[in-house]
Amino acid sequence: MVGCLSEEGLEDIAGKEGFVAFVYLDGEEPGVAIKDRKTGRPTVGFGHLLTEAEIAQKQWATGITRDAAKDLFRRDLSRFESDINERVTVRLNQNQYDALVSLVFNIGTGAFSRSTLLKKLNAGDFAGAAEQFGVWRVANGKVDKRLVKRRAEEASLFLRP
Repeated sequence: MVGCLSEEGLEDIAGKEGFVAFVYLDGEEPGVAIKDRKTGRPTVGFGHLLTEAEIAQKQWATGITRDAAKDLFRRDLSRFESDINERVTVRLNQNQYDALVSLVFNIGTGAFSRSTLLKKLNAGDFAGAAEQFGVWRVANGKVDKRLVKRRAEEASLFLRP
């Protein structure tokens, strides 16, 4: 097991998430006022989902700096790294590990823990696990072209030696 996201992996995920200084709802394009949206959870920075306590404190009302967002992002990623380290029982190369962190950051630990991808991976079926990345391409009940692209990139990275 590799066990630690590479700096390249961190930058790749940050690029996929994009930086938004002000609160927006995940699953939606930033730039539309929250009051005008119907879906998603309050999010800031590089995909940080705000907790109820953070929302109540209104600490993000004036936005977040890129540096503060990067620190928050690293803390968030550590939870997903821990989950992968706990659940994956086979040896991974760095590319496989980075691809999994990107996926799990996006779909969540619960979905990952119940996934066919994890079952195939732990059974040593790396090709079958790579095919499963494409399953996670739906947002708000519809296939999302951004997720299709992201999953293809993650699967490609996963298969890279």
